[in-house]
Amino acid sequence: MVIVADSIGDGAFQFSDTLEGSSTDAPVGDVPEPAFNQIEPGGGSGKEVEAEAGMLFQPGADLLTMPCDILIPAATENVITSHNAAKISARIVCEGANGPTTAFADDILGEKGVFIIPDILANAGGVTASYFEWCRDISGRKKW
Repeated sequence: MVIVADSIGDGAFQFSDTLEGSSTDAPVGDVPEPAFNQIEPGGGSGKEVEAEAGMLFQPGADLLTMPCDILIPAATENVITSHNAAKISARIVCEGANGPTTAFADDILGEKGVFIIPDILANAGGVTASYFEWCRDISGRKKW
């Protein structure tokens, strides 16, 4: 099984960490070349994270249309559009970002039989944590 994530943010990083030791091929993450050696999700450079998480980074690659079984758009919204949805080969799209798939793209993927795990389910924990952080910030509290 090949898994492609278009980000190496917390979501994609945690997902690859969960898969460590499984029988899947290494997930692939997209990182801008200048930032590759400055990544520090768990501390260390991109090369250290790559080795630790078992990820293969391909800076600047068009990862959304790479051949894969599971695609995790985890970077930004509206990255799967009517322009690229037909080219997506994944059987499962797990929306790690908020709103990564447009309505038109959703229709195209549905017609292709792609199973979509919507963002409201796939990243609900992150959204919930962000809400509580926001509540804390607007209340002026430093700790809970």
